[in-house]
Amino acid sequence: MIDILLSTYNGEKYIEELLESLDNQTYKNFNVIVRDDGSTDRTLEIIKKYKDTHCLSIYILSDNLGNLGSTLSFEALMRNSKADYFMFCDQDDYWCEQKIEISLKRMHELESSLGEKTPCAVFTDLYVVDEKLNIINDSLFIYYSSNQLAITKYDLKNQTELDKIKLEKDDDNESYFYSNRGIIAANDSFVVYPYIYKKQIDIYAVKDFKLVKRINDGKHYPEIIANDIEDITYHYLNVYAGKKYFYALYVGHKEDDNFLGRTLEVYDYEGNPIIKYTFDIIPFYFVVDEENGYIYATNAHYEDYLLRYKL
Repeated sequence: MIDILLSTYNGEKYIEELLESLDNQTYKNFNVIVRDDGSTDRTLEIIKKYKDTHCLSIYILSDNLGNLGSTLSFEALMRNSKADYFMFCDQDDYWCEQKIEISLKRMHELESSLGEKTPCAVFTDLYVVDEKLNIINDSLFIYYSSNQLAITKYDLKNQTELDKIKLEKDDDNESYFYSNRGIIAANDSFVVYPYIYKKQIDIYAVKDFKLVKRINDGKHYPEIIANDIEDITYHYLNVYAGKKYFYALYVGHKEDDNFLGRTLEVYDYEGNPIIKYTFDIIPFYFVVDEENGYIYATNAHYEDYLLRYKL
């Protein structure tokens, strides 16, 4: 048995299409567990009507926890799942007919090779579509090779490299100390590349991989001396690309006693600064729930905790 975990919030526009796509799955042995996160539109009404008029197995949680935000809402769904497997589902998804069947087959293959006691997860490819299900981006994957200083756009379905951004490498440095070394984050429209060893952020368009905007302080930064850890000034160490803004974690000093003093810089995709945040407990790795206004993060010094910050 599989549980499809669905958290909803004001999703009346697409929720019926999603339920139809679940109803049309080739694999049928599953339940849909729904937790509504405080919708004020017709989302729940549409789900209840679909449940009453179709054979799709739908269970609606009533936990009286109110609006938790998407992350904690899915966590509540996981706690209520008793199935052997579960799958996450977003309210604006539209699932291809064989999604569950193919995912379960792959899970069984992993269990056969690794053993049933080994935790496994299956990640599926996707199409980016418009409201009429016309394909905008077909099976797109963007990845970064820090050794090659290259950002690649790849068509997973056709196994074809579509485009590549190559940054200049230092002649005599180890890859870890490349002056142009950075980190990336991307959404459906933009790739964001903040640099580790200089105060610069490049914004590229996903469509043509052209530079849209460069944010920098106008300073010239010398090449990094390999293994000279004490004299290296670190700038950006992490980044998250939301739908509306991107969030870059900035250091701006050497690895000394103040190394944990960091600022979260927020920009729009035209490169305009929006706001800066400082923290008493800094986020190391983080995601941003823009819809509900929260940051969820981890910090190695508080490894037993999931941190939540209100924007």
